[in-house]
Amino acid sequence: MTRAEPTQVQSHVRVVVHRISGPKSDEDTNRFVVHADGLVIGRALDSDWAIPEDGLLSRKHLRLTPTRAGCTLTDLGTTNGTNLNDEPVEPFRATELLTGDMIQCGRSCFRVEIEIPDRAILNASERITDEAPASSMVKSPEPARASSDRKLEGKTEPAGGRTCSLCRKVVAEPEVAKFLQDSSISDPKVWVCAHCRSQPSDRTSDEDLAPHFETIRMLGRGAMGVVYLARHRMTERDVALKIIDPESAATRTAIERFLREMSVIGTLKHPNIVECLDQGHDHGRLWFAMEYVSGVSLETLAQANRGTYPYHQACRLMCQVLRGLEHAHAQGFVHRDIKPENILIGRTPENKLIAKISDFGLAKNFQQLGGSGLTFSGEMRGTIPFMPPEQMIDFKTVKPSADLYASAATLYYLISGTFVFESDSDTDDMIQMLLDHRIVPLVRRRPDVPAGLSDLLDRCLAREPENRLPTAATMRSALKAFT
Repeated sequence: MTRAEPTQVQSHVRVVVHRISGPKSDEDTNRFVVHADGLVIGRALDSDWAIPEDGLLSRKHLRLTPTRAGCTLTDLGTTNGTNLNDEPVEPFRATELLTGDMIQCGRSCFRVEIEIPDRAILNASERITDEAPASSMVKSPEPARASSDRKLEGKTEPAGGRTCSLCRKVVAEPEVAKFLQDSSISDPKVWVCAHCRSQPSDRTSDEDLAPHFETIRMLGRGAMGVVYLARHRMTERDVALKIIDPESAATRTAIERFLREMSVIGTLKHPNIVECLDQGHDHGRLWFAMEYVSGVSLETLAQANRGTYPYHQACRLMCQVLRGLEHAHAQGFVHRDIKPENILIGRTPENKLIAKISDFGLAKNFQQLGGSGLTFSGEMRGTIPFMPPEQMIDFKTVKPSADLYASAATLYYLISGTFVFESDSDTDDMIQMLLDHRIVPLVRRRPDVPAGLSDLLDRCLAREPENRLPTAATMRSALKAFT
């Protein structure tokens, strides 16, 4: 099903918007019909749908405009942006909506319902979804639960089955065999039952995804699962609620990585590391609640200021990252995936920028190499443009110097807007470039950067770990000269 070009409004289309979650207004409005002139949602009291309690909304946040095909969504150039089905929409550009679409803005989430008459009374040129049932008004049907899921309900645990890695129920061997065949999973010891796999992972309703937390909206999806903005019902503190995706949980690697992150982040308490607040297992889901950083990632910062970000401010942020790494290294952990996406930029109560390290899913205790059995020599993990050469060759045995290389590559990226490699084509083999170690001096990318800073990064990006600065504290001390 494709999205059609916006066309003029016709009276036979009826668009209803339902608020699924978010702060309650004084009038407690949860449903609006989009009228012919459109519907503006925002914090301002003169908006068609005013939600002044939602402090993350702009005064006039978005407009819904009816069309012949149904309705379009337009973000009105907002500060915090608008997501459609968890993907950001481009400001001031009309995007056509479909029945069931979810709109996330501020702390609020809306579901769109488009009612179109039966295809018999519409012109052939007008769009009708192929999935539409033959009825007087077309609505998207509720997804039916698979028959295999219904069989699980109330079923006693059979003998000789296998245990679901999430809900811990034992299910008969034939179902396990079918799942392994369909998903090409090689390890039959770790799997997820059909019921857990069928649970939607992108819910944004008020339903509890974890005890004591009210889900507000999705923040993003990663390699292991989904992260939601949520609020503790008693303390009203906003958190980032990370929940393992049942589809991802079907592999042993995903589950072990998720559990590793839970265990590592729970032991690290530092202002420059995203704090773990709570964790647990509930209703067949592994979850943990982290500190919510209301800001952007360093990747977003770099993209918005490609090649122009002030080098002294970049060095200040990286000094904060190195403080966090210094603490993690002192506790025996190496992050192994420092990159712009994993550095969150928020603000202190004094409104100063603060950097926080997130995503410890690949972290490992480097002081106990070989103890966990979770990784092995020759396994490659990490993000290539920011990965040190030794991590490419032997992921398991990397030490804190790997984080220092990745930090230098991240700082280089923020200042220059590009990777450390000499590359003019997206098709160039980054793995080969990493192994060949063709590093471009920073001063060639940004002539205005002090030569001393360029030389410092050259040393931090040295191919051999022993040729780099020895510790995070040493690197931070060297960078201070350029802040």
